[in-house]
Amino acid sequence: TIKSSLKQLAWGDLDFVQDGDIYMEVSEVGTTACEITFYYDIVRQGDESIETTEVKEFYRVRKGEDRVYLLDFERTLDEEFSMSGFQGKDNIIKLGIVSPEVNYKYNDIGTICAFEQDGDLYIYSEDDNTITKVFSFKGKNNRDSYRNYGIKILTIDGTGMMDFLVYGYMGAGEREGQVGVSLYHYDETSEEIEERVFIASNRNATVLEADMKDLFYENAHNEVFILIDGVLEKININTGETSQLLTGLVPKNYSVSDSGRFIAYIEDGDSKTVHILDLKDGD
Repeated sequence: TIKSSLKQLAWGDLDFVQDGDIYMEVSEVGTTACEITFYYDIVRQGDESIETTEVKEFYRVRKGEDRVYLLDFERTLDEEFSMSGFQGKDNIIKLGIVSPEVNYKYNDIGTICAFEQDGDLYIYSEDDNTITKVFSFKGKNNRDSYRNYGIKILTIDGTGMMDFLVYGYMGAGEREGQVGVSLYHYDETSEEIEERVFIASNRNATVLEADMKDLFYENAHNEVFILIDGVLEKININTGETSQLLTGLVPKNYSVSDSGRFIAYIEDGDSKTVHILDLKDGD
């Protein structure tokens, strides 16, 4: 952070070296201040293999009369998962350097676990004692360090079938260069994924990520509700069908409960009537 020591900022005694290019994203520009994020990879020799870690550095700076002032700084590290960290006989998965909030989900009986690390999605089967990489944008172009997207794991059944969302900037494949939300289905038998629906966004990936944090809800009917570009979308996980429940939403006209289940909103031109939508039953 901005309060870290110079030694910490310079990586201390860690023997990391930069690997590849640095990619920059400007997320906000004002008359005096702007926000910039840098993405790059670093590598070092581990005990058994080369360890690769993604670095994300956020800067908020302000221009003064004779100098530029640093207002905020945050550095986050996310180590790429290595199969060498998997100890099958002990059912131990070592993730390495990751955020304290690991993105993972078990099936109902706890025999299969999916987890995301450094932009990749894996699935672990206790019965087979195996780990499979399900989804990744890496290695498909020369912009691996730019990973401005997120993954939400939705459902996993007892056979390893899984549904998940990928949202943000699509770094490879048919959707490369687009911003939006994709619903994928993973078939454990064929070890293949199928895109069931894609909802495009005309905003940048950072704004879309904020929308996903603002409103995301999954009910017991395998329906997912997300907010994209001021539109409340309902997605049927099983069929991939989508429908728009509300349109024209702006932050000052709605509020979402902490659980995401309820949304209160007012319609344009009618500030005296507050509507409440319960997403538990999908309507």
